[in-house]
Amino acid sequence: VGAIGVGTTDGGSPQAQLNVVYDTGSSDLWVGSDLCLGAPCDEKPRTRYNHSLSRSYRRPDKAFNFTTTYGSGVLAGELGYDDVRVGPLVSRGQAIGLISKEQGAAFSMLPLDGIVGLGFPGLAVDASLSLVEGLAAQGVLGARQFAFYLHRDASMGGGVLWGGVDRRLYTGELQWFPVVEQMYWALDLVA
Repeated sequence: VGAIGVGTTDGGSPQAQLNVVYDTGSSDLWVGSDLCLGAPCDEKPRTRYNHSLSRSYRRPDKAFNFTTTYGSGVLAGELGYDDVRVGPLVSRGQAIGLISKEQGAAFSMLPLDGIVGLGFPGLAVDASLSLVEGLAAQGVLGARQFAFYLHRDASMGGGVLWGGVDRRLYTGELQWFPVVEQMYWALDLVA
């Protein structure tokens, strides 16, 4: 779980700071929005992005409503475009799914404000909904890579690294494995 900023206020700061799940099993970018008027997405302590308050928001030329089915539930909403910030990186005019309805146990249990899909674009409803692809297409990432850093001591935290790895966070050499199917992160098993 981590934070992203969505939209732009008149002062230039993000319209909403959202706590999202970084999900390697999906590719769509969904944000809790003012379009959701029912439980669980409008309950406290959740934060919702209000597209009407963002000066950088734009609607698509043709309205597009869609759903994404996860193993633990379904998200439904409509397509929009706005600036998305993750750390110091900004994807301008990023395609986002504005959540209007959440169904499923996971969405009821977890007070999360959205999902950032980190799977391959082939899993997305539309490839433009991939934040990694948006950042890469705009030349914001050093490399088309991301990494997770998890410390053995939970009190030390962790994070998502964008555009490569940080050699200060590990010792030895990384072992790379080819992905055999560019949908999920499928690898050949090594004996």
